[in-house]
Amino acid sequence: MRIAGLTVGSQTRLDRHKFETDYRTFGLALYQRTRLTSNITGVLIRSKYDTGTQIFIQVGDESCYLKGSFTEGECFWLVQEIQDWLNQ
Repeated sequence: MRIAGLTVGSQTRLDRHKFETDYRTFGLALYQRTRLTSNITGVLIRSKYDTGTQIFIQVGDESCYLKGSFTEGECFWLVQEIQDWLNQ
């Protein structure tokens, strides 16, 4: 993500109650987005020509993707792990 020409990094945390994404630049917090884990409606894999294979978490009408360098096999494994965890 880029805001006003600055590179922004993000970190995502998922627990039983909330799904949080922190956005930072130069080590400074820009903002935090918090959603309820109970509102997650799906965990999906999408392959795109320009970005490769990505994992998306669907929360209501919003899609949030997990940024990282995942192989297709790792994506399938991680999606299954998250789905199993959510269904416990």
